[in-house]
Amino acid sequence: MIRNRLKLPLALFFVLWIHGVLIGLTDDEAYYWALAQRPAWAYAYHPPMVAWLIAVSQHVLGWLLGTHSSAMVRFPSAALISASFALVLRWFEKAGVSEERLTGAGTVVLSLAGIFALSWMMVPDLPLIFGWMLAFSGCWGFITEENPSASDYLLLALGVVFAILSKYSGVLVAGSAGLSILLWARGSSAKVRGCAVIFLSAALASLPLLIWNAHHQWASILYQIRDRHAGSALSFSRYLRFWVIEAVAAGPALLFFSFASFSKLFRKRELVFSYLWVWALPALLIYCVQPLWSDFKPHWALIGWWPLMLALGWSYGRGKWQRLARLQRGYGLALGVFVVLACHIPVGNWALASFQGKGQDPRLDVTNDLTAWNLLEPYLRSLPGNSDLRVPVVGSRYQTAGQAFFALGPESSVTLIPREIKERDEWPDLGILADESSGRGVLKKSIFFVTDIRYDAPPEFADASCVKIQRLEALRGGILAKWVEVWRCDPRR
Repeated sequence: MIRNRLKLPLALFFVLWIHGVLIGLTDDEAYYWALAQRPAWAYAYHPPMVAWLIAVSQHVLGWLLGTHSSAMVRFPSAALISASFALVLRWFEKAGVSEERLTGAGTVVLSLAGIFALSWMMVPDLPLIFGWMLAFSGCWGFITEENPSASDYLLLALGVVFAILSKYSGVLVAGSAGLSILLWARGSSAKVRGCAVIFLSAALASLPLLIWNAHHQWASILYQIRDRHAGSALSFSRYLRFWVIEAVAAGPALLFFSFASFSKLFRKRELVFSYLWVWALPALLIYCVQPLWSDFKPHWALIGWWPLMLALGWSYGRGKWQRLARLQRGYGLALGVFVVLACHIPVGNWALASFQGKGQDPRLDVTNDLTAWNLLEPYLRSLPGNSDLRVPVVGSRYQTAGQAFFALGPESSVTLIPREIKERDEWPDLGILADESSGRGVLKKSIFFVTDIRYDAPPEFADASCVKIQRLEALRGGILAKWVEVWRCDPRR
């Protein structure tokens, strides 16, 4: 018989995976699939874990689910978030939540819509959360047991490695784990051994990142700490927008609980709250302050709200903060259901059409991004002499190149032009230009160039004749959702 602690994670896996099977990939997911076709120690924007996991899924499940299918790409994402949730319930039990209240406490955690309503997407945040939960669970053994078990050491080591190889911010996991062990581990020997495990694991995980960056002018690390924050300027309106988005994504009740529970960090009898705040505070200090002077992505801060959601779920499981937890659960689960349904039902299009009429901008509904690219392969195969997709396809953005590559499959000839130093090994050199990486030089062969509704800049090749030959349009609810344009570019001589 399946234990209660496993029933909810299994249900979560099947709901998210089946949902993910039925819709197209986002631009970032298609890009990560493209990276998985060329495994490397690291990549232009992230460490390699997300691409490695897609590559493993393709190798193991590709024969059954297809080498370029949503089912194959999103199998790891559903598995990662479900395994992370199973670790949450396991920790709840170890922290004193009874089996009778375990399901209720778990559904409170599921109400973090900013994570669970979007965790069908295969993105680096999911292996980061999984690594976070591994390290968090192992670290808990160090501070609650006289003699940490072998599994505690293993969970701690694997968690640190997984987190750092998922996102550069995974280093915060190592920092929180080390600080927790120094503060609360029982005995000096446990502190020394725990910190040694963290240090060695972090060093091991950092090695492939350093090797890759050393061969690419440190471009990926510099992008994270410098380039993505270029043009910074103080902006209170941007900061207000950040907090509004966080209130919606995390939930107003969770934000209230977070501020109200902060005082418990300093109470000696509140080990659980102190422990969770040590894991939350580094991320919150970075990602909840940074939007004041530079642009942000809303999901960055979710790794800071995550431990505080665990605190609220644990409190509910222990009979505390009942009313607030129910408010959070009702709000978050309703929002999550709405987000999932909106991927299948064009509620955004209908709402925009009712307010703006026929001139509504489809780009305002982000769920439209999941459409249209499936039209590319049958169209290109229908062109004379291209039934085998022999003509190379080019995109000038990683979003369009990634979507085209995923649509056409791993055996197709698709590349990105131009490419920066950090992207030069991610895409094949197809002999299209004299210098493909810089995007300069005379066009040497005929190509198809692809754009879409968001990235619509036309081709700009030297000494070439480029003509738009087709616009592929996708409708949702009878309303234009997205288009993909195909250009034909031929050398002039």
